[in-house]
Amino acid sequence: MRLKIDSKKGNWVKFVPEFEGNRELPEEEQISAEIHWLSHGEKKGYTKRITPFMKGRKMHSNADEIDREMFTDNIRNIKNLCFADGVDVTDPDVVYDSCPEELVNEFMNAINSYGKLNEEDEKN
Repeated sequence: MRLKIDSKKGNWVKFVPEFEGNRELPEEEQISAEIHWLSHGEKKGYTKRITPFMKGRKMHSNADEIDREMFTDNIRNIKNLCFADGVDVTDPDVVYDSCPEELVNEFMNAINSYGKLNEEDEKN
């Protein structure tokens, strides 16, 4: 396996998730999206904005909001994803809110891969 490390900021790569055998489909039918992988510094920029606060007697944080922002800021050009009624899903917010957690997590893991995607993950 060849490991690809790219240090260029602003680099977007096409990512094809494994979700439910997606990579086994013909390329023109595969769910894909362009993702911007986060460098260590970029990820720190998001995580340092997580702030704890008290709500009643319980401690909370805005971590879910920051997680959502990290996802929606770093994914674009979503292809071959649709609702059961055939309506295309191309908006990152809709993907985050409506898609199975497994798929959202796979995209998020790729975004957080710090620029390390093997040839199987990255499709150009």
